[in-house]
Amino acid sequence: MERIEATIRSNFHPRITESGEMAKLLKGRHGRRLARVTRSMGMNSLFDEWVDPRLSFSIVKVISAGNGSVLLQGNKNLKSSMLARVMRDCTQAVCFIATIGPALDKAIARANAKRNLTAAYLIERIGSAAIEDVVDEFQLLMKKRFQKEHADVTLRFSPGYCDWPLTEQKKVFTIVDPARIGVSLSSSCLMTPKKTVSGIFGIVPEGNIPYNPCMSCKKKDCSARRLRLRKL
Repeated sequence: MERIEATIRSNFHPRITESGEMAKLLKGRHGRRLARVTRSMGMNSLFDEWVDPRLSFSIVKVISAGNGSVLLQGNKNLKSSMLARVMRDCTQAVCFIATIGPALDKAIARANAKRNLTAAYLIERIGSAAIEDVVDEFQLLMKKRFQKEHADVTLRFSPGYCDWPLTEQKKVFTIVDPARIGVSLSSSCLMTPKKTVSGIFGIVPEGNIPYNPCMSCKKKDCSARRLRLRKL
């Protein structure tokens, strides 16, 4: 577990300058404004100050997947028809919680306190892009690991997506160790720090084509819609 987290930390900065969600943001129309914001707030390095990737995960056996639920080892029953179909051919699942730490939340609070709403908005965008890149990097590492065992990874799911209730967040928190990375869960199932993502993806035998529920979903305006499997 520690080895994977250390790899994410060392790979994160080069990756975001070349590809991924952070690269899109920094190269887009907000790039120069972001640079001005960081200078005005006295930040020497955007990523060193605000982004501290941390991740906790657990690889568990998939006991069964069907009839609207996924049963994992330890009698953890996840309620989602779409997730059950995604995990149908999986032998194992990777449950994870990833965060970029609390510094960015504090930066947003400082910007709001100064009524600098533009800065607060841009910093929020940085956090959203950064945590996506952290999780992408983790899934890529796991994909490479399991390819050596002639297996592949499925799409990842998070509580609150598709038909997987947000309240299932509580079950994910019993499978991994959130305290180790400083993440907590409120009674309303919201995570702190804010830029934290939890989820699951399956490990499927080589040759199986992972199911993509977005292909059959009628909600065309969904911001999380994945028309095809992302190339990791």
